[in-house]
Amino acid sequence: MADGILAQFGSILAMLVPILVFVGLYLAFYIWGKYANRKKKEFYFDDVLTAIDPYIENYSRKDPNDRQIEIRCQLNEEFELKSASAWLILLPRTSFPTMLVDGLFFRNKDSFGLAANFAEKPRVLFEVIPYKMKSAIRKDFDYLVEIDDIPTPDQDTNEAFLIKSNRPRAINQLIRSKMFLKNLKDYSKEVQWISVRTDEPHFEMKFSMTGKPADLLTLVKFSMTVLKFFGKVTERTKDLPIPSVLKKEVKKVTEKEKQKQEKEKEKYMKEREKRREKARKEEERRAKKRAKDESRAKRKSE
Repeated sequence: MADGILAQFGSILAMLVPILVFVGLYLAFYIWGKYANRKKKEFYFDDVLTAIDPYIENYSRKDPNDRQIEIRCQLNEEFELKSASAWLILLPRTSFPTMLVDGLFFRNKDSFGLAANFAEKPRVLFEVIPYKMKSAIRKDFDYLVEIDDIPTPDQDTNEAFLIKSNRPRAINQLIRSKMFLKNLKDYSKEVQWISVRTDEPHFEMKFSMTGKPADLLTLVKFSMTVLKFFGKVTERTKDLPIPSVLKKEVKKVTEKEKQKQEKEKEKYMKEREKRREKARKEEERRAKKRAKDESRAKRKSE
C-alpha cells in the first residue's frame, strides 16, 4: 500500500518537474531582469547625457516603464530646430519566454534612437536602411520605390545599405562626407535606419546596441551631426513644394494581388542586383585600367 502511494507520488512529482523548472526560470529571470535593466538604464542614461551635453541647453527625463527612457532635449543655437528626443529601449529581460524567443529567433538588442520634428515639413526625403533588414524594406516597399536610389562614393556602403532620396543634389554633401561614410561603415551592425519623412517624426535615427559597452558617445555625435545637417536643409528648402510621396497605409489585399505584388518586388530586387553588379564590374574595370596605366607609366620612367 505504502509502495503504491510512493510510486503515485513519484509519478506526480515527475510530471510537475517541467512546470516547476519553468516557474523557477520565470522567477529567476524576473528578479535578474529587474536588476539588470535598472542597472543598464542608469549606465546608458549617463552615457547619453554625457554625449548630448555639448548640443543642448537643458533636458527632461521620462521613464514610460521599467525598460524605457525618453530624454527630451532643448537644442542649442547651432540647430535650425528647437527640440529633439533621445530614447533608450531595453530588452524585456524580466520575461523568460520573451528572452528565449528573442534569443533563438530575432537576436534583438537594446536600442537607442534620436527623433525630432522640424518647424516645416521636410521637402527633402531621405532613407538609409541596411539590406539585411529585409522586413523593413518590404514593409515600406511602396514608399521606397517612389524615391531615387542614391549611390555613395564607397562601394562597400552601397552594397550594405539601401540609400534613397527624392532630391539627390540636396543631400550630396552628406553622402560624400568622410564622417557619414566612416560611421556607416564602422557601425554597419548597429544602424537600423535613418529616416527623414513628411509624416511625424520628421527625423529619426535608430541603432541596435551590439557593442559591449555600447559606443553611445559616438552614436549620439553621429546622430546630432546628421540632424543638424537636415535641419539646415529643411530650412533652406522650405519654399519648395511638399513632396506628394507619403507613407501609404496598409490595405487589405486579395491573395492574387499579394502574389502580384511579390512578383513585382522580386523583379525590382533582381533589377537592382543587376545594376549593382554592373556598377561593381565597371569599378573593377576602372581599377584594372588604372593599375595598367600606372604600370605602363612606371616602365616608361625606368
